[in-house]
Amino acid sequence: MNTQSHLFRGILTVFFLTATPCAFALDFRILNWDGNDLDLKYQHKSEKISLYTFEGALSPFYHYSEAKPLTLFKEKMIKEEVVKVPAMTTEVPAGLTQAILLIVPTSPDRSSYTALWIDDSPLIRPAGTLEFRNLSKHSVALQVAGQEMNLVPQAVQQLKFDPALKRVAFKAAVQIGAEWKLVTANPVPVRPNYRALIILRDARPSETAAVQIISFYDRPPTVDELAVLPPQ
Repeated sequence: MNTQSHLFRGILTVFFLTATPCAFALDFRILNWDGNDLDLKYQHKSEKISLYTFEGALSPFYHYSEAKPLTLFKEKMIKEEVVKVPAMTTEVPAGLTQAILLIVPTSPDRSSYTALWIDDSPLIRPAGTLEFRNLSKHSVALQVAGQEMNLVPQAVQQLKFDPALKRVAFKAAVQIGAEWKLVTANPVPVRPNYRALIILRDARPSETAAVQIISFYDRPPTVDELAVLPPQ
């Protein structure tokens, strides 16, 4: 897609040059940036694990504890033999224990990907928060529960919301040249003990707005719950 080079120009340096191989247990979910792909797999110790990657929904949780980069691959039949064909290899940033792996196709047939890690731990993204990530090429002005902010491309902003509320007032406008154009003025639903990840991305050519807003809600495990999770 035409926004890939811009999307990762500013963030690859942060996530890949500072990353070190994973030497601890990691639980992660996957989000596909462009379309669905059910053919990806990865190897965890002796087990080959199939991945479910979708554009509009987070995958189930997957586990990885190898002290080496994570490689996603596809299987192809070559000369009557099933062969692993790597689609992407990524280092796991140091200290990451829970994450969302955002994968972006770099070829039309989705045979290759690049990736962005998002820290998804309850310490970084606790319940009762809205986290906004501007992965578009535009500056976006937000008004959330009376607070105003301007998110330049690649910026991240997190806000706490009142747990007594069922929805939060929300407006977003995008800067196109010297003008600001309203994207949405719809309230954001919220629930106690839940959190939301709200991604701002470049809209497709068929869409009227310049920026598309995608929201993901879940209830994170508490620190106490994490402490008693069974080993995997």
